[in-house]
Amino acid sequence: MNFSNYSDVTGFDLDGVLVADLMFYEPVEKYLHNRSLMNALFVPKKPYVIITGRPYTDTAYTIDWALRELKENPPIKIFHGNQDINRAHLYKADMINQYGIERFVESDLTQVEYLRLATKAKIYHFKELVSHALYGL
Repeated sequence: MNFSNYSDVTGFDLDGVLVADLMFYEPVEKYLHNRSLMNALFVPKKPYVIITGRPYTDTAYTIDWALRELKENPPIKIFHGNQDINRAHLYKADMINQYGIERFVESDLTQVEYLRLATKAKIYHFKELVSHALYGL
């Protein structure tokens, strides 16, 4: 697989998709540590990447979590360079565009709407995917 272009893999948001989504409160570091103790909601079966809006200062927790919780099929890459948690949508759009990701699953509807406008990728809202899988909606 060409690791400069990820068009053959699906990208996943982390919080709210692969792990339960919790609200951030100050201090953010406390909540990131608590998230590192949570179990994965599922492990994708096909090759995939993670694009997280978590701050880059959380990289160690995120990688440790992924190695533990996603060991059945670890991600090809974790994009974890976000500098501002209030602008995660911009970081995700940049990574999707820069690396040619054609499919991305996001939990936050506001970010879904932004990513659909800012990228050429097919952006899926996680809640809609789950509803479709469970109820055929």
